[in-house]
Amino acid sequence: MKLFPDLVRPFASGVLQRLDLLPSLAAQDADEAPDRVRLPIRGFHDLGQRRALGAIHHGDDLGLLVSAIRLGFGGRLLGPARLLRGLGFLGSFARAFGLRRIACSFTMKTITWKKRNVEPRGHHFVPACWLAGFTASGEIDGRIWVTDFSRRNQWKSKPGKAGRIRDFYRIDHPNLDPVIVEKSLSQIEAPIAPLLRALDREQREPNSDELDELMQFIAIQFVRIPPFRPFALGVLESVNREELAAALRTPETWAATLKNAGIAADTPGAEYERVREAQRSGEYLLSVNTAWYMKQAFEGVSRILPCLRARHWHTAFSTTGSFIACDSPVIMEGPKDQGIGFENADFIAYAVSRHVTLFGTATRCAPVFATRREIAEMNTLAMRRADKQIYSHVSDFCWLDEKLKHQTDWTLFSKDKF
Repeated sequence: MKLFPDLVRPFASGVLQRLDLLPSLAAQDADEAPDRVRLPIRGFHDLGQRRALGAIHHGDDLGLLVSAIRLGFGGRLLGPARLLRGLGFLGSFARAFGLRRIACSFTMKTITWKKRNVEPRGHHFVPACWLAGFTASGEIDGRIWVTDFSRRNQWKSKPGKAGRIRDFYRIDHPNLDPVIVEKSLSQIEAPIAPLLRALDREQREPNSDELDELMQFIAIQFVRIPPFRPFALGVLESVNREELAAALRTPETWAATLKNAGIAADTPGAEYERVREAQRSGEYLLSVNTAWYMKQAFEGVSRILPCLRARHWHTAFSTTGSFIACDSPVIMEGPKDQGIGFENADFIAYAVSRHVTLFGTATRCAPVFATRREIAEMNTLAMRRADKQIYSHVSDFCWLDEKLKHQTDWTLFSKDKF
């Protein structure tokens, strides 16, 4: 049995309450940061005590969701038409979160896209302008190696053809441009692309304004990737099951729930006995659409940004351009026995390009030029963080195996070994 979307709405406040009851993730200062000699990946050698955050779909990463979409479920769960109309076609999301340049980009779309009337089908979950920084040339038309762990394969591609899924952001509604989300995300990338390119070529630290733009970009990167969706839905589903049980306590409580949701009691599929049987047997699924996911994603940005802005950000450089990227590019590292989130991670790392990586820590550090070993350590964390894919300018990128031995053969890597 599939629960129709309106039945999700009454339980939104229940999700909010559940998330509020979870312990807050306080910053952990277990180790004192070094002055400038080492990157903050200093704990990598002790694999028995520390870990890199795995892909978001792992069940023990609840702290991520608390940081990313805490309170996000608390609003009304709108259908696609009301969602996008209420957001001014996503522009008000940007304005509400203080994303000034992004808001300007959203307002440009009506004029430009109506003339083109072209529907892109390959939707990028990681931006092509970002992938360009991991090509040998640093250009959008450069070549990039894609290493796919799920397929156990590696091939050469271009930034415009990598990191995308067919119709990933497509919204089915007769009164809306079906690819409004993909087009809007493309507009976000337009002002950030020159900054990414400049930092890569000049190998310098971003200034304060540039850093804030990068933090906005990082927050959006975190919520736009595929693993965010099943993870968000999984939390909603677990809370919804308890709330649904409470609503079905008696025919009267169920009638009140339907009334609150604006659902007629005789709506097909809303019969008390039928829904109660499905709830007791566990044989039902929540049904949500792309618009719902995108609402959670953009609301998640407002929860992530304060955590990013509260950190001290510094830069590591690879003069050889040996940093790699992955399809889940926001990397967090922390104690093995704790859930890792934006607030309590020992550090948050984001590879700007193959020459530049940003680190956000609880303490201030000076910029460093990474050693060969530190680059290999950072690349290993990216491999462990990856959902499926790694992006690099060479096929034999460096990394460290579970015995801390330097490797360049990706086929030897397995997350299970860590």
